[in-house]
Amino acid sequence: AAGGNRSITSPSHTFTSSGTKSVRICTDDTSTAPGGDVITESDEGNNCGAWQDVTVGSAPSPVINTLDTDDPDDTILAGEDIILSWTTSNTTSCELDGTPVATNGSTAPLFPVVTTTYTLTCFNTTLDPDQQTSQQITVTVGSAIKKPIFIED
Repeated sequence: AAGGNRSITSPSHTFTSSGTKSVRICTDDTSTAPGGDVITESDEGNNCGAWQDVTVGSAPSPVINTLDTDDPDDTILAGEDIILSWTTSNTTSCELDGTPVATNGSTAPLFPVVTTTYTLTCFNTTLDPDQQTSQQITVTVGSAIKKPIFIED
């Protein structure tokens, strides 16, 4: 009925960037009239509201909360293993040295043979495909110390 109100369900729209956007709502009645016929509109241009400006904020920046090892000094001897673990927030994905990893997780045991720096990079691509942050951790690998052997005659 003209001038009446009714609830509608409409799909949402995700903007790909932040800033001021102009939007308007348009409707189209596809219900059928009492005789079973589709209601025909005489002017398709009159079913939209006025343009309105809305401000679209950016997605929150990704954050690496922690990046740690299971060794308090981040130091191992050659041949020993170490596990990296991390927690993040506002992230859609993460990579460890370019390999996709969980946004909160840990590695399988790693066996670096030399001192190695690992880079965790996390992204929040909700609105900006370039929104990212990185953090590095260096695992120091020392050589195994050989104990002297004493032989008595």
